[in-house]
Amino acid sequence: MKTCSDLLTDSKNYLDIRKKVLSTYSFYHYKQIIREFNEYFSKSTLKDVSAINEMEITSFIRTITGKTSTVINKLIALRKFINYLNSIGYKIFVPELPENHDDYVPYIFSDDEISEILEYLDNLPLEKGMNPLLQYEMPMIIRIMISSGTRISATLHIKLGDFDPQMHTIIIRKGKNYKERIVPLNFSVSKMLIKYIDAMNISNPESYIFPNALNDNEPMKYKSVANKFHNVLLKLNIYDHSGYKTRGPCLHCLRHYFVINSLRKLIAEGIPIDNYIPYLSIYLGHDSLDETEKYLKFSPDIFTDEVELFSESILDILPEVENDED
Repeated sequence: MKTCSDLLTDSKNYLDIRKKVLSTYSFYHYKQIIREFNEYFSKSTLKDVSAINEMEITSFIRTITGKTSTVINKLIALRKFINYLNSIGYKIFVPELPENHDDYVPYIFSDDEISEILEYLDNLPLEKGMNPLLQYEMPMIIRIMISSGTRISATLHIKLGDFDPQMHTIIIRKGKNYKERIVPLNFSVSKMLIKYIDAMNISNPESYIFPNALNDNEPMKYKSVANKFHNVLLKLNIYDHSGYKTRGPCLHCLRHYFVINSLRKLIAEGIPIDNYIPYLSIYLGHDSLDETEKYLKFSPDIFTDEVELFSESILDILPEVENDED
């Protein structure tokens, strides 16, 4: 049996542990939700808090206020706290993370889906009415977007003179808000791009590397690429299976895949991401961290582990305003 007094003692011990590894802001976030948890159950009729069931936890969660993202951050902290309590003898129900109700939840391609897409594009058949250059351009366009996180418009406007095969970089001149920046290419993608340029017989530095079939002085049309990509996804049966209200898979989702995949690699290598987000924001060509925040939101059931791992670092960089319901 555990009393509310025992819970307070165990809560203090947990916070003492977390304080050593959390930033000031993150620690405040944890301390707040744990205080709310203790206050709620100290006022309840429960005499034994060692085995709080699902109904009682759900009732407590309904008292949590704030924006959806704020509530999710609190629940992440609560889940960690409950897991700690359960590790020392409690048997408390661990709540699931709720759906993120933000306006835009991007579709995140899985690694297997990306492999399927690339394999299909590498063997793209020339169909009736299809722009003939797409057969050669699509595999390269998609690889650049996946490996470098570039937007489709910026990718289509790359000229031969923007590509440095020695440094394996490209200059993005048609980025959002007309920002120019240098973007590194994956070594294998860079080598593939060199072969592609030779095969396409592109030699003028002012020539687009993804020319329009009707006028090589213009880049390939966005609509042509988007329509073909959509058709490929249909053929591969790739769509939103999660039940979340995403806009479905599209070209721009490749940019989200790049961001999430970059963070996953950092975590896998044990590299702290606290100081990485500002650099990522600059790399993506964003004006502010608010823009970058959109790339850190996705359905929590897709990458539950990543949500919890990202949260503590992101809280310091993209803090939420408590109890803001606007």
